[in-house]
Amino acid sequence: MSKRIISFLLCALMFLSVAGCGKDKPVSGNKKPGNTSQVGSDISSSEPDNTEETDSTDSKPDNSAVKTNTEIGDPLPDVSETNSKNFSYTVIRPKSSTTAVDELAKDLRSAIKKTFNATVKMTYDETVGSGYYEILIGATNRAESDEAKRQLESNRKNHQLDFIITVINEKICIYSGNEEMLQKAVSYFTESFCSSKKAWQRLNTKTRVIYEAPLISYNHKIAGKPLSSFRFVTPRAMEYIYGKEIQSITNHLSNNQGYDLTVTDERDTAVSSEIIVGDTSRAESKAVTASGDNWVIKETGGKLVIKGGNSLSLAAGIKELYSLIMAGEQSGKGLNIAKGFSKTGKYTPGKGDYRLVWNDEFNGSELNHYWWIDYNNEKYGLQENSSNVLGGKMYNLQTEATAVKNGSLEMYSWRDGKDFYSGKATTNYTMMFRYGIMEIRAKMPEAPGCASIWLNCAGTSYGLGAEFDILENFGSVTSFAANLHKWGGGGNYHTSLDGDSVYRKTKQFAFVDKLDKNGTLSSDYHVYTLIWNEHQVIQAVDGEIFFTYEMRDSDDTFRLPYYLIFGGGAGSNNYGVAWKEGDPDRFTYSVDYVRIYQTDDPLSLIYRRDTGFPPNVPLPAEYIYH
Repeated sequence: MSKRIISFLLCALMFLSVAGCGKDKPVSGNKKPGNTSQVGSDISSSEPDNTEETDSTDSKPDNSAVKTNTEIGDPLPDVSETNSKNFSYTVIRPKSSTTAVDELAKDLRSAIKKTFNATVKMTYDETVGSGYYEILIGATNRAESDEAKRQLESNRKNHQLDFIITVINEKICIYSGNEEMLQKAVSYFTESFCSSKKAWQRLNTKTRVIYEAPLISYNHKIAGKPLSSFRFVTPRAMEYIYGKEIQSITNHLSNNQGYDLTVTDERDTAVSSEIIVGDTSRAESKAVTASGDNWVIKETGGKLVIKGGNSLSLAAGIKELYSLIMAGEQSGKGLNIAKGFSKTGKYTPGKGDYRLVWNDEFNGSELNHYWWIDYNNEKYGLQENSSNVLGGKMYNLQTEATAVKNGSLEMYSWRDGKDFYSGKATTNYTMMFRYGIMEIRAKMPEAPGCASIWLNCAGTSYGLGAEFDILENFGSVTSFAANLHKWGGGGNYHTSLDGDSVYRKTKQFAFVDKLDKNGTLSSDYHVYTLIWNEHQVIQAVDGEIFFTYEMRDSDDTFRLPYYLIFGGGAGSNNYGVAWKEGDPDRFTYSVDYVRIYQTDDPLSLIYRRDTGFPPNVPLPAEYIYH
C-alpha cells in the first residue's frame, strides 16, 4: 500500500507552504556556534564517516509547486563563521531510530560535506550540550522536534503523509510521521538548501516548509451509496472495547480519504445512510441477531448493521468491516457492499487479543456475596456535628444497604431522622487484577447523592498504598473527579497527579450530552472505562477518552494488583455538594455490569478466589492476600 501511495505522490503535483525561504540574504556573521572544542573528534570518532557520497535526487519530491512568502528572519550560521573546517551544525537523529533513518542522517551529512568541504558531526539525540547548532531528523527527544510535529499536525487533519522543515530556536527540524516521506523531506532539504553557500543562506529563523501530500480517493459504496454519506449509530452508552474499532475506521477515512464519518447514538433522528452498531432501538438493528462469540454484518434497507453476541464479538465484526475497506483499497476498486450483503464470523482470540477474564452482570435476584463483600476499612464520615451529615452520623452499612433489581446492583443512601446511611461493596479478598480494560455501566444518583468507583492496592489498608479513582461524584450531576493517589505510610494524606492534596484540582470530567442539553449523569446509564498497562492509565466515558497519565519509573505502586470498590454516601462542603435540609431523603446508585478484559500479556494478572493466581506468577509477599 505504501509503495503505491509513494508512486502516486511522485507523479502528483506537490503543494508546499513556505514561510521565510524566499529572498537571498547574506549571512551577517554575528551568530556564533557554541564551544566547538567541547565535542571535537569525540562524536566523529564514534561515528566514522564511511558513507559513500550519494545523489538522492531520485527520492526527492516534485518541487514544481513550491510557494514562498517574503517574510525573512535572522540568518543562520554557516561554515564560514567557524575558525576551522567544522560545519556549524551537527546532524542529530533519535537514539531509537531505524536503519533507514540512520541512513538518511548519513546521506545528509555526506551532501553537506561535499558542498562545503567541511567536517560534519553526526550523533544521536542522547548527546546533550554538544556546543554545535543542530539539524534534527525525525522524532528526536528535543523539544523543537515536538514543536515541529505539533505544527505539522495542526496544519491540517490529513497530515500522515506530509512533512515539515522548520527552524525553531536556530535548530533545523526535519520531520514526518512517515519514514518514506521523511526520506523525501531530507531530499528536499538537501536539494534546496545544501547545494551551495547561496542556497544555505536562504535558511533563516522563520523558515517553514510544509508538504501536503495529495489524498487518494476510492469509490467506497454501501448499497450503491457513497460511504462518505454514512454515519455510525451506536447504543446510548458506547463501550470503549468496540468504540475504539469504530474510531480506527473513522481515523483511517479521515486521514487517507479526507472525509469524516459522524458517530452518533440511537437517540438521534434516523437517516437513510447509517452503519448501525450493536443493540440499538433502530428497527434494522432489532431485525439482526447474533449470539455468543458470533458476529454478523448485514445490509438491510440501505443500511449496514453490525451485531455481536457480546462486546468482543461486536468489536470483531467492526474490525471485519475495516478489513473489507482495506481490501477494497488494496484492490484499487474500493469497498462495494451490495444490497442483500451478509457475512458472519466468530470471535476467536489470538495472540494479543482481549479476553473477558471476570465480570458480573447482576442478573440474579440478590447480590453474589461470593464476590462482593463489606468494605470494612472505610472510616469516612463517622464524626458527629459534621457538615456533610447535618450534625448526625454517617453509617456505612456496606452490602446490607444494597440490592440486585432489574439486572442492576443498587446501592442506597438515605436519611433516617438525624443520621445517614449508605451502601458499599468490594472485591477485596475475592478478585483483584493488574492491567487490562475494565468497563462499568452505571447510573449516578440524583444530586446531592454521591457515588464512587475506585481501585485500592491489594493487601493494603486505608491510609497506606495507592488508589485509582475512576469516578468520584460528590453530589454533582454534571461532572466528576478522576485521579490517582499515593497514600502516605501511616499518614492520612494523599497526593494527586497535580500535587494537590484536595479534590478541587483533580482531573475533572465535565459531562455534556450532545443530544440532550438537559441530560445529566443521573438521567441515564453511562459506561466508565479504565485502560491500564505498565506505561499508561487512561480513562474514558461512553468511549470518549478524557484522561491519560503516562507512568513514570517511580510509579511502581500503580503497577501492583488492585481490587474494586463501589460506594454511595453523602457529600460535604469539601467534597462537592453537601446534603441540606429539604433535599430528598433517599438516593439510588445503580451499576448494570462490570467487565474486565485482558490480553495474554504476561505482565497482566487476574486473581479470582475460585481459581487463584495464574501458575508461576506470584505476588510480592507484602501484597499476598490474607
